[in-house]
Amino acid sequence: MAPPRLISGLAEHRAVEVRRMQSHRHGPEVPGDVIHDHAGIALYLGGRTRMWMGATWDLQAGDLLVVPEGAPHRFVEAEDAHLVGLSLCTACLHEAWGAAFASVFEGVRRGEAPVRRLDSAAVVAFERALEGLEAELAVPSGHQALAVSGYLSVLAAAVLRATPAAAALPGRTEMPLVDHALDFIARHAIEGISLREVAQAVGRAPAHVAATMKAKTGRTVVDWITQARLAAVRQWLLGSDESVEGIALRASFSSLSHFHRTFRRVHGVSPEVWRRGHR
Repeated sequence: MAPPRLISGLAEHRAVEVRRMQSHRHGPEVPGDVIHDHAGIALYLGGRTRMWMGATWDLQAGDLLVVPEGAPHRFVEAEDAHLVGLSLCTACLHEAWGAAFASVFEGVRRGEAPVRRLDSAAVVAFERALEGLEAELAVPSGHQALAVSGYLSVLAAAVLRATPAAAALPGRTEMPLVDHALDFIARHAIEGISLREVAQAVGRAPAHVAATMKAKTGRTVVDWITQARLAAVRQWLLGSDESVEGIALRASFSSLSHFHRTFRRVHGVSPEVWRRGHR
């Protein structure tokens, strides 16, 4: 079976983004799963969608779909679906709202239903919070980080309060290998972990973990670790005046030259040039 297609909904320098999507009537999708290199929560505002993610779910207005990073899923069919989504860099989750979102994504990895339902008043409040967040992200302004954090706190609380659409999926008390590995990477990437540490965390041989991750996600363990480390690095470059040397040390790169090589290979420019261009 071919690995899932990787689709990203985050610009490279963003830790969070609001996305709006609309789909007219269509039948079954082209076979094959997709995965995202970020976590996502989608609020359905209208229409009807059938989605597969571990099981088949029917989604309608008022439903929240929670999709952890790297979770295979696919649209089965949709009819005039209208949704607004929140994309989150998993490695960038912080503060109280970050811990809240992380607990929701981890719960889905362990088998909790990925669909949650909001009542009509909560839908209005959730959509307003997303609109406020979208406006804040669109135009840089004073105290933007504080405002963004406030909107994310409101959204995280709403997700926690939403009612699960179903019981846990049968036979899912522990995270599958890929889910467990991705969760560990998101939490520990900046500590300088390697394939060996990931394999120890999931209790499998390194060769088995490497082969399974590549087959199931289309990316290597090292690719996922590098992505998570650089996601944190980009936020430090944008949000602080800390030296590049200090950031390289904080992200546990073995040397400054290793950090520069890795960053340039992914972004095409040095960290200093990237920082100037994105501020």
